[in-house]
Amino acid sequence: MAQAPRPVQEPNFGNFETTASHCSMDRNGTVNNCSRVQLTQRGRTGLRIRFSGPGGEPGSTSRVTFIASHPTGELALACDKGNCKPSGTPWAATVISGSTAQFNARGLPDNLPKAWPMRGTCKISQELIACRSQSRSGWTLSAEARL
Repeated sequence: MAQAPRPVQEPNFGNFETTASHCSMDRNGTVNNCSRVQLTQRGRTGLRIRFSGPGGEPGSTSRVTFIASHPTGELALACDKGNCKPSGTPWAATVISGSTAQFNARGLPDNLPKAWPMRGTCKISQELIACRSQSRSGWTLSAEARL
């Protein structure tokens, strides 16, 4: 009995998560604090950059997420078996979408997450992770974390 060949595993995938020394999320002029940043890389196709922090109610959380794509496929993270760290060189990419979500104290969504096609940039350096974007209708979404 022949076995099916295993798919080739992309070696450049995984997550990096850190606590920020200073972090803010701006949703069309409404600014909230954040405390964590998570970067998720699934190969050369793109990077998910998620900022999260306390919501408006005790125990609730608020989240802003960007999907960014580097035009030449340059990787933002250096990964080994799913464990990643920033590559060490400054990285910048084009934002292709942005989304927001709110979760109650039990971790359940307060409402449906909202997502938009967006244009903008995300930049990652040793000291800073920052994304700024705008939808076609003019709605703005940005976040910045100092590491």
